[in-house]
Amino acid sequence: MRDKFGRPLFLFAATALALTPFVTGCAPLVSTKPNPVVRHYLGHEKFAQSNRLMANELGKLPEIQDGISHSEAAALERLAEVYRKDPERFDKVFEKMYKVGLPEVRKYCTPLQTLFWMAQDGNVEELDSILQTYTLSRLLTRAWYFKDRLRRKVLRLSEKDYQQIIEATKKEDRNTLRRVQPEQRNEFIVYMYKSVPEFFSREARQIIDKALVIDTRWEDFDVVTARLNSPELVDYYERARIRYHYETGMLENYGYVFRYNVGHCMMITAFTRYCLQKAGYKAVSYIVTDSEISAGGYNHRACLFEVNGRKYIMDNGRNHQLGIVRFEDYNYNGRRWSTESYLKAWKDFQ
Repeated sequence: MRDKFGRPLFLFAATALALTPFVTGCAPLVSTKPNPVVRHYLGHEKFAQSNRLMANELGKLPEIQDGISHSEAAALERLAEVYRKDPERFDKVFEKMYKVGLPEVRKYCTPLQTLFWMAQDGNVEELDSILQTYTLSRLLTRAWYFKDRLRRKVLRLSEKDYQQIIEATKKEDRNTLRRVQPEQRNEFIVYMYKSVPEFFSREARQIIDKALVIDTRWEDFDVVTARLNSPELVDYYERARIRYHYETGMLENYGYVFRYNVGHCMMITAFTRYCLQKAGYKAVSYIVTDSEISAGGYNHRACLFEVNGRKYIMDNGRNHQLGIVRFEDYNYNGRRWSTESYLKAWKDFQ
């Protein structure tokens, strides 16, 4: 007998038996549900006059749900300022953001939260640039800060900070900084700061030190897995943050993956499956057989999931992460897929 994905049932049973509970034990995973809409936040009525759906989605963000701090109030003001400049463009970008994930299941719109973070961090110029040439990947690269870490801190430089660093740098080195693309600036600064600290003047290093802050946005398992509420978001997170490493005896311990950002294929696939199921998607572990691998003599795991009735594979539990491809394009050895196939799958969800 075979299941709805065409796999032998005994293989699915073997996968199910291998589950390792995370922290509090093994309990049925229940999908999230949307946060209630908060409407009394600063600027709600002004946003609602132009785009009520966006105003309501802002009211679902965790930053608005638990009361508004000074920095969050400032973020709302900055978003309103950027919105006033070109509401039509902002609305078109929000329309794309809204489609990421399942609105009827997800707690909130993650790309909108990411935009809110940029405003909160004071990156108004970058925020405006993102809106002009928006892609989800570009937004996440600029605001999730996975590559901009130093001493367990994250670098949050505003455009103003960056220009001050340029002015404080030796004249012959300024053009080097000016040529760095905006989405690569923080990563470049961290790399140079660690590798060649003397590249920066004392004043520039002081600006960098002040911009290095403890990042609490990615510490809590429940908070983060609720944020990863679409295939694209899970895929980006895994490809940017998680690396393959064989861990003896861990089976499907996705809690270990989250804590240490490493794991083998079964562990990483279990993490993928957990996030997607929590976000309301049909997702199971797919066992790649020896015949598909054609070498090595073992079974590999990847995550098989559905979007709008179509099947996809997410395979990031390996040294060379494959990301997401349509099920019919998937092959363990990569002979039947390409970068075009990967981009095609991401576009399907839009």
